[in-house]
Amino acid sequence: MTTPKTPLPCVVCGRVLQPVFADFATESGYVQPDDANTLSTTGTYGSTVFDPVDGTELHLNICDPCMVTAIEAGRTNLPSDYLRRSL
Repeated sequence: MTTPKTPLPCVVCGRVLQPVFADFATESGYVQPDDANTLSTTGTYGSTVFDPVDGTELHLNICDPCMVTAIEAGRTNLPSDYLRRSL
């Protein structure tokens, strides 16, 4: 078995992320990050940076601390008190 690739770093702070399962990666090399979320998109009409028509996907990882900061600052679709309410 080959050693899987490591997850992409956090797109916000650049933190190096570790894989949840050290021995798992999909055929495409995707590795699920620990203490982070992977966001993916096939593009949107409004983007001038990424909107391919060939099905290419863009994957971004955002670490949990950066996600908490964004939620609490009101920069997501979740209410800023979401984290306190979900505990």
